[in-house]
Amino acid sequence: MSNSNYSYYLSILLLLFGSCRLYAADDEYNILSNDSITNDSSRIISLLDISKKFEGISNTLSYNAAKRAKNISSSISSPALIAKSNYQEAKVLLADNQYDISVNRFKDALAFYENTHDKVTSAKLLSYIGEAYQGLDNYSKAAMFFNSSLATYSEIDDSINVGITYIKLGDLHYVEDKPDIAVANLNNAFVIANALQNSYLRNLCILKLSMMQMPGSDNDSIENKLQQVISYARINGHNKLISDAYLQLSRYYFLINKLSKAKEELAIYVDFNDSVKNVEYVNLENFLLNNSKVDKGEETSININFIYYVFLALLIVLVLFMIYKVGREKTMHGEKINLIKAELKAFDKINTNVSELTEQRIIERRESIF
Repeated sequence: MSNSNYSYYLSILLLLFGSCRLYAADDEYNILSNDSITNDSSRIISLLDISKKFEGISNTLSYNAAKRAKNISSSISSPALIAKSNYQEAKVLLADNQYDISVNRFKDALAFYENTHDKVTSAKLLSYIGEAYQGLDNYSKAAMFFNSSLATYSEIDDSINVGITYIKLGDLHYVEDKPDIAVANLNNAFVIANALQNSYLRNLCILKLSMMQMPGSDNDSIENKLQQVISYARINGHNKLISDAYLQLSRYYFLINKLSKAKEELAIYVDFNDSVKNVEYVNLENFLLNNSKVDKGEETSININFIYYVFLALLIVLVLFMIYKVGREKTMHGEKINLIKAELKAFDKINTNVSELTEQRIIERRESIF
């Protein structure tokens, strides 16, 4: 095979390699750069949806999606989409315990929603800001924003979120070591839950009150209440409520010195959280597959990543083979040159010998004549 043929096949492989590499880019690029969406606003909404799906599974990818949405929103100068992006970015930062940055992002979003008189979203943002300040151990500011959220929810007559905000205030005051104020807020939430006949809110109140009232001695009522919460949450699929109840049940057994039971409930808590995570990962995997750039319309569709690595291997083999062939040809060429040089030397030596012999015979002949 000549060098021109090698170059031809190398060029073909390089072209195929480049094409496969383009489509076999990492998942984040494929998902966050969906070229099928040409409208900027639609792309931003898609990115924010992706960010929400990654929450709690990959905060890095969730943040990157929200950040990219914000960058596109800024490029098209859309205050509404910038506010949505700030809101989502702040939620991811809050989940990642980056409280100081999340406060600023929440406030940026809040400014827009207050200016547009969106009280529902403003109330949610005020509550999130309270959580962020609580994470920063700034309890006075946390209480201020929780109370602002409470007032806004009351103004728009959102009783369920009024009850949930009372629970958040109860948690805050419990952390502040103000148990009486904490319980008072939880009792307010409990009254609302009963008035609305809202089972979720009622069971959440039971869980929180049980946590705050745990004794140092045996108390069957707390154990029964926590079991009641678990039963309700399992029937209705409230995974967070189930998880928290198992953890508190383990803590309860530990406090009353039933260590084997505490260990058993803790193991259930860990196993349950693992199973929830597994479901989330499966859902995420399905989401990634559904949003992949690879065409999966046919059952026999080719895996682009596999093709990419095959062509990469072929490219490496061809390059190595070319290097070997070029080296081999250079070696053979050198050997031929050396052989020719040896032949020329031998020829020169023969010529020299012939010339010397001819000259000697001429001299001998002259001597014989004279």
